[in-house]
Amino acid sequence: MLNLAEMTADVQINEDDRDDARDLIQSVAELFNIANTQIEHEETTNDDGDVVVTIKSHYNAPKPKLTVVSDNTPVGSNDND
Repeated sequence: MLNLAEMTADVQINEDDRDDARDLIQSVAELFNIANTQIEHEETTNDDGDVVVTIKSHYNAPKPKLTVVSDNTPVGSNDND
């Protein structure tokens, strides 16, 4: 669903509206612990007139909730059975 929302944000004519939509999408992803990747690009021209494109990606994922298990007993099982 968030992919469709991002596609809708991409086609906005007004840059401010596009940024507002992306901020809202990011907030929803954070609220529901949904991993996402943000891509940034920068286009410059070097001294020779060549175009240089720099692409950076930022992967945002919720921290996993880990459980330490000292043996192979499933969590929540009763050893007195």
